[in-house]
Amino acid sequence: MKIFDVSTGALVRTIGTPKGSTYAVSYSGDGRHLVTRHEDSSLRIWDAATGRELREIKPPGGHTHFFAFSRDGRWMAFGGEDGSIRRIDIETGQERRLDQPGETVHVAFHPAGRHLAASTGDGKVWVWDLTSDKPVRTIASDMGYGARLAFTPDGRTLAVTASASETKCAIHVFGMKP
Repeated sequence: MKIFDVSTGALVRTIGTPKGSTYAVSYSGDGRHLVTRHEDSSLRIWDAATGRELREIKPPGGHTHFFAFSRDGRWMAFGGEDGSIRRIDIETGQERRLDQPGETVHVAFHPAGRHLAASTGDGKVWVWDLTSDKPVRTIASDMGYGARLAFTPDGRTLAVTASASETKCAIHVFGMKP
């Protein structure tokens, strides 16, 4: 993986990643960490300043689709084929687990960090309270497999993309209490 200075185009650092493809990369909200998802299904957390690998995470069930950072950069979340959602404290590696039925496909943190939305393979979206680790809302619709999720910056709205067929796509928008 190569890190570049956008203003100059200069190479800042090269980070050695495992053999095979790297499918995704994302900076934490505070810019201090990077997470990469690899061909072997592992997630790796990196120190963005030094390029040092901090930890490797092997998702339960062997596969994860997407991951997300909390805005403050403290937490990273991902889902697994086993229906679990894992929240990892980036600094300590401490893990918290949420369980929902079905494969967890996509996750998104509420901007304030108090909720996490997660979509499942059967088209449902679960909204979790991260203080109690309990679901506060389940949204069931015709969203189909693999709905993608995004909160507005103020956290009042959750957008959910849906693909009901190969030729039809929709975006559903749901209000959230502040």
